[in-house]
Amino acid sequence: MTLRRKLLIAFGGLVTTTLLIAMVALFMSLRWQTTSNEVETHYRRSLYLEQIRAETFQALSEVHDSLAGGRDEIPDARQDFERAIAPTRAVFAKWGRLANTAREKRDLETVKTAHESLIGAARDVFVLAGQGRRADAVRRVDDRLDTGDYAAFRALTERIAQADQIRGQVIRDETRKLRRSANVMAAVAILAALSLSLLIAAYLASDLFGPLRQLGKALDGLASGDTTERLDQDRKDEVGAVARAYNRTAEAMALREAAAHEGGARDAKSDGLSHLTVHRLVDTLESRIASLRTSESLEDALVDVEQIMRSIGRVTQIGHPLDLHLEPCDPCRLSQAALTRFGPEIAARGISCELDLEADARSILADRLKLRGALEELIRSGLAMLPDRGGRIGVRVKSDQKDDMVLIEIADNGRGMDSETVERALSVAPPSDAEAPDASDVGTAMVRALVERHGGTFTLLSKPGQGTVARLSLPVRQ
Repeated sequence: MTLRRKLLIAFGGLVTTTLLIAMVALFMSLRWQTTSNEVETHYRRSLYLEQIRAETFQALSEVHDSLAGGRDEIPDARQDFERAIAPTRAVFAKWGRLANTAREKRDLETVKTAHESLIGAARDVFVLAGQGRRADAVRRVDDRLDTGDYAAFRALTERIAQADQIRGQVIRDETRKLRRSANVMAAVAILAALSLSLLIAAYLASDLFGPLRQLGKALDGLASGDTTERLDQDRKDEVGAVARAYNRTAEAMALREAAAHEGGARDAKSDGLSHLTVHRLVDTLESRIASLRTSESLEDALVDVEQIMRSIGRVTQIGHPLDLHLEPCDPCRLSQAALTRFGPEIAARGISCELDLEADARSILADRLKLRGALEELIRSGLAMLPDRGGRIGVRVKSDQKDDMVLIEIADNGRGMDSETVERALSVAPPSDAEAPDASDVGTAMVRALVERHGGTFTLLSKPGQGTVARLSLPVRQ
């Protein structure tokens, strides 16, 4: 699973949790609003019922007052009654707008019917009293107002008021439960969000920040020269890809460092060889110049000096600068390029040329320019061993899988060399005063030094009349 997918899953879970919390909060808010509306509606219904009861009872008191006074007071009592009872119509209308359930509508209609019956009886009392039928009016009050309609209205409103109290208690209990549920759900949501946040933080710390800190530490060590640190590269995400890239880089730097250490063991020898060969050529040049003053063959001496100067140039190409610039090289292409440089000379002299390159030869880590110069030096020496016309020279590249090496061989069928000459060509010891070093000997010694600085070996096989084989064995490094 990639790091991007892991992060998407983690933060997707956090977003989902946040949405759930928001939905829960919205639900609780709506439920709370609904409960609050129910509480308010119940409170207002209770107030309207109590207001109707109070105004009705106040209006009925005018009926008793009219019977206690004289006949002349009845019209005034009737007007007071109507004024007292008039607001109940508006209160019933308000109550009707709040009646939402069937039970509430049924209670409203029942109270309204009982109220109208009671008011109708009171008006009948005023009519009888106005007609002078006081005794009938008193009986009507006794039969309907004090016992019948009045008692029914009073009992009905008390029952509804009591039911409203019970309903109010239920609503209050539901409100308390809702509050407790809201608190529990909020606590659960907060705990879930905190837990998920902690899980994401733990994941980031272990799967992202931890590896990044290790990578930073490893890179600091790599910058200071420590190429031994390796990172866990088994992960299949981007962090694993970065770790694998770092490990490859560290391994490549370790190989370069190993090559440098291998060459370092030979640096003193190689440096000494470079200076020694140059000094040998300079000494020979001075000897030739000294003999030039007494030589009768000026032309021969100038030819010798010219050859020595060219040898110094080739040695400088191979040996200086002393540091190696290592890079991946294809030994087949390198050998072919070195041989191609002598194509015109080979064709002009009628020399048979053989090129045997292994198709799957592995690449090597080498100084491309110096190694090519070394191959050209060996090919030049091989051509020098051939006659002016004819002869054969060959270049072969093959892999030695057993020792993990690449072999480059340059062979000719020229005049060859005896063992003493071979030893002198490979030796770094200065010649005796009686010896005059050949420039080709110096070049061969420089090739040997260069190959050894690459961590390889150089072998020179030759017999008089049977030709010479120069073999370079170079280690395979990626």
